[in-house]
Amino acid sequence: TVRSVVQDVYNYWVQKRSKLKRPLLRKYWPVTSSNDTNPHMVFRPREKEKYKLRKKRQNDMDSYRKMKQLRSDFDRVRTLLTLVKKREEINMLK
Repeated sequence: TVRSVVQDVYNYWVQKRSKLKRPLLRKYWPVTSSNDTNPHMVFRPREKEKYKLRKKRQNDMDSYRKMKQLRSDFDRVRTLLTLVKKREEINMLK
């Protein structure tokens, strides 16, 4: 019956959790120490210094020009593709 299936599934997950000896969902696992050298404990908190190494982006004129060029290139490609599509449709009708 349905009740026995539910009970079997519940028992399966309870046994699995007891084998692991920690919660099944990773978000409930204890935080791994950043000093821990165990390669199997891969989820460590990030160090604050790494955030400072990121390069800040600036919206300068050079990047603006590059984006405008990209936009115009994509517009040209789209136009070409529509023309090719029309040509192919005309060829299909012939």
